[in-house]
Amino acid sequence: MAGQDPPLHVPRYEVDVYVDASGQLLPVSAEDAAEGFGDNRDYHDLRGITWREAKDALGREIDLLSGLEPSDTADAFERAVEEIEDVLGDEINPLFWTVDLGVTGLVATLSAAGYVTTYSCRGHPHGRGCAHPVVRLACDRARLEALVSCVTRVGCGLVVDGLVEVWDRSVAGLLTLAQEILRRRDELAHLPALELSDGEDGDRSTDQIAEGDGLRPGPGQLPLF
Repeated sequence: MAGQDPPLHVPRYEVDVYVDASGQLLPVSAEDAAEGFGDNRDYHDLRGITWREAKDALGREIDLLSGLEPSDTADAFERAVEEIEDVLGDEINPLFWTVDLGVTGLVATLSAAGYVTTYSCRGHPHGRGCAHPVVRLACDRARLEALVSCVTRVGCGLVVDGLVEVWDRSVAGLLTLAQEILRRRDELAHLPALELSDGEDGDRSTDQIAEGDGLRPGPGQLPLF
């Protein structure tokens, strides 16, 4: 049985939702993971996020969005979220300054699960960013298969074209996907660590991206809460 979206009063966007995982995956180099893939000028390496931090970030995000006045349009939702950011100021989770509030929980859970997130957007009006909620990432075939299973279960969209893009008609759908990933954390945590090439001669080295519940500092470690 598919998961239920959190009871949020957020806008829904007109976008087709489908799953097509037939494309080829882009090889991931250590340099790409550290510095980005060229699709995001404000790239942050978030591979140090732990499962515990991801769960906390997702819970906090749902709490914040649940407190919003109902927003039926992208403009109203944008104003409501910006008001949260203005009111909380420096007290807000630092991750929410790095990633859009609305997709932060999904980015955090994907990072904890060993995916390399490259771009994300909660959906913005008037051509600023993407027109609907989306997260883009790099991964290996094993993690792609696990993600396809999660996406299919909750009803989000996914397409592979070098990188992997997941999206939905509302941020509520992507929050549900984050909850499904957390529910399957044991399965994901037992996947082999994502292998990163050195980017030069094709040799591959192993980089431990996900380390379970440990609070090991990593390249993307942030002081969450």
